[in-house]
Amino acid sequence: MNALYTINEFKQAVKGECIGKPTGAIMGISIDSRTIQKNDVFWAIEGERFDGHDFVDHAIQAGACMAVVSRQYASDYPKKKASLYIVDDTLAALKQLAQYARQRTRANVIAITGSLGKTTTKEMIRQLLLPSGRVHAAPSSYNNHIGVPLTLVNMPTMCDYAVFEIGTNHPGEIEPLAQLVAPDIAVLTCIEPVHIGNFKSMNDLALEKTTLFLGMKDQGFAVVNGNNEYIPLIREQVIKSHIGGFFRYGSSSFDEVRILDVGENAESLSLDIAIMGEQYSLYLPTTARYLVNSALAAIAVVYLTGASIEKAIEVLARFKTLEGRGNIKNIVRNEKQFTIMDDSYNASPVSMHNGLQHFNRLAVRAKRRVLVLGEMLELGKDSKRYHVGLSKIINDCNPHKVFLVGQHMLSLWQMIETENQGCFSNDWKEILVELDNYIDNGDYIFIKGSNGSGVHHIAKALYSKD
Repeated sequence: MNALYTINEFKQAVKGECIGKPTGAIMGISIDSRTIQKNDVFWAIEGERFDGHDFVDHAIQAGACMAVVSRQYASDYPKKKASLYIVDDTLAALKQLAQYARQRTRANVIAITGSLGKTTTKEMIRQLLLPSGRVHAAPSSYNNHIGVPLTLVNMPTMCDYAVFEIGTNHPGEIEPLAQLVAPDIAVLTCIEPVHIGNFKSMNDLALEKTTLFLGMKDQGFAVVNGNNEYIPLIREQVIKSHIGGFFRYGSSSFDEVRILDVGENAESLSLDIAIMGEQYSLYLPTTARYLVNSALAAIAVVYLTGASIEKAIEVLARFKTLEGRGNIKNIVRNEKQFTIMDDSYNASPVSMHNGLQHFNRLAVRAKRRVLVLGEMLELGKDSKRYHVGLSKIINDCNPHKVFLVGQHMLSLWQMIETENQGCFSNDWKEILVELDNYIDNGDYIFIKGSNGSGVHHIAKALYSKD
């Protein structure tokens, strides 16, 4: 395994004072002392719940060759044998190293933002590029002001493609991360009412998403969903950004990657598409139609990088959805056999509708259909309207019981027919107890909600035997 940085390169990139004599080369960067490998650098970041400075000892014992700490904490380690790198601000220092990593790479850099499908699209792009070269991407949704620079600093010197995910829930968050990543290709998946609570309007949210283009290279391409009411605004922002071009995917004759036909059987989707007029046939091992847009975006990126379309199509046929994104699992628990559609990673009005629609198609022959829905967070002043608005699609699913989690779900709960009410609570643990008592052989259970609602804990608990 090649080193990420020599000690001299590290000192050149990061302004600070080195105490001790770190030896050898730096193999990785981590902010989590539990993941430290030999000759990694431990970066002490002050977070909302934990302060990395409290875990320096553990990181050194685990094999870290050096710890990066803030100057104000340096006196806490007067007698340590460990090497320390003292900086004024550890997060600012992380960004310095991220800039160095970006400047030295020759990789084709791709960044993804959007209201829905960021992580799935990132993972598709990663997998579809693998047959054509070495790909670097974060192992999870590292899409914030810490996760993005952390992904950059761990980018190997020898990689052909690097894929980044950038998120936001406040105005002004995307542009500095875009400037840091400086993508050659920027993907905007969609603009929907997700994390809108801190924005004045959908138009403001749309403008925030388009600031991804402000960090792009001059000859870069913006890849956007053509089935988007904000296309005029996006096009205007692309022009202002002075980048190379505008590349759309969708179902319109104006789209550079265009879907021509969709076929479906019990377990898969078949797609006929055209890329700049040339036709291809694709296969997706899922019936979740909302994943089609992720596939089209990924294919567009493969085309723009010059990677092999044919090899990417072969990989797409084996793509597996990520945990908590609509996975279907047959469960045996407490001597009961039942099926779960686990879509518990997160939720918004659009993704909730898409997930319920998909569930409705698959669970049509189930003995009993059970919905476990967590509240959708960060929807701002229209939260009640969005939650109540789920009533129609819920009724379309013809559920036997509905279990709702979170205060924002109260208005929706009051609209559920009494005979279909399973349980309402602000505590997912209470829902789990009631659900466990209700589940029977042959049930088909759909689980979805914002991460903060805790419904992902319900899904995880149901996976266990008892």
